[in-house]
Amino acid sequence: MEGGVHLYDDRVLLDLYAAAESEARWTPMLDALCSALSVRSAVVQVVQEAAQASWETWTVRDTLSTAHAARHDSYLNQPDSPRYQLPPGYVPGIEISSDQRSFGSQSRLIDDLRRRMAHADLGIGLWASFPIGGDRTFTLLLHRHPGDMRDLSEAEEGDLARLLPHLQQAVRLSARIGALQARADTLAAASSHVQAGLLLCGADLSIDWRNAAAVQVLAQTSLIAQVAGKLRCARPCDSERLRGAAHAVATGAARVGRVVLVGDDGATLHLRIAPTGDTVGASPAGTETAPLSILLSLPDSPTQFDVEDLAALFDLSPAEARLTSALAGGASITEYALARGIATGTARVQLNRVLSKTGTQRQADLVRIVHGSAARRSLAPR
Repeated sequence: MEGGVHLYDDRVLLDLYAAAESEARWTPMLDALCSALSVRSAVVQVVQEAAQASWETWTVRDTLSTAHAARHDSYLNQPDSPRYQLPPGYVPGIEISSDQRSFGSQSRLIDDLRRRMAHADLGIGLWASFPIGGDRTFTLLLHRHPGDMRDLSEAEEGDLARLLPHLQQAVRLSARIGALQARADTLAAASSHVQAGLLLCGADLSIDWRNAAAVQVLAQTSLIAQVAGKLRCARPCDSERLRGAAHAVATGAARVGRVVLVGDDGATLHLRIAPTGDTVGASPAGTETAPLSILLSLPDSPTQFDVEDLAALFDLSPAEARLTSALAGGASITEYALARGIATGTARVQLNRVLSKTGTQRQADLVRIVHGSAARRSLAPR
């Protein structure tokens, strides 16, 4: 860390801010930092603080440190290391310091650290750290080259002080992006249980996201497909209609767009296009910037009903739930009885019990409430 350190070298700062989005960018940033600061190693870590000790919960190292991680950990990242022995009442805060400053007045501790660093083939440790909430501290830990036990100079401390705000901002961005990604992952996982096909698209029909049901719809129909990342209809005239409906919704000219596609064989696909938010003032007149949600439905697809769901939702026996699923799917009592190998009279007895349990008087009423229940599966499973 001799004079002329270029902390604002593009390699360092670009990788630092890229690391907020991708953890893999931390290592290139730390490699560049080692070169810029002329140090042996650079590590970033999150440490959980406790009353009498602390421990790492997350660590990323430069390339050299990664190659020697086991060796470094065996000597320096142990519970009995002086760095992890906190004095009673210690409250971590923003800090630029070193092993020499922290332990130099305690010969036993500094001697212990020097011995450990010699075994690890590292020089003295220097760091910049700050709290990130939840009794956790983020630390950039640097080690000089082996045998170099010089303390921080005034110039070096200034270098770390200038780098510190960038570290803090990168960590804040990383936490925010991580929280948003976790939320997106949760919503994506939850959407896999939603049976309606749902796409999130740009106004140009470029697909940003789709749930499992949408994937299934696109696989089942030849009327529309994803081509080069965009929705395209099999017929050019249908593509034109779809683009027109999307444009109208994206620009606020229409609240909702509805498109029906019909194939030569009579197969039908319904699309419902809606903005994902308020389009008023969202884009200049005539532009297409508002993101859209598109619901896909194959009305001709067989509707199925989960038997276990029906049993749990309506307190039915397995046999009663199977009958209810079949009737709601369009089968008659006679067809169900024949398929199950039971007498039609037995099936009618089961139906009467189902009507009683569901509080309905007629088979039509039963079918209606089942279609509105959470047991409904709009798409047949593959």
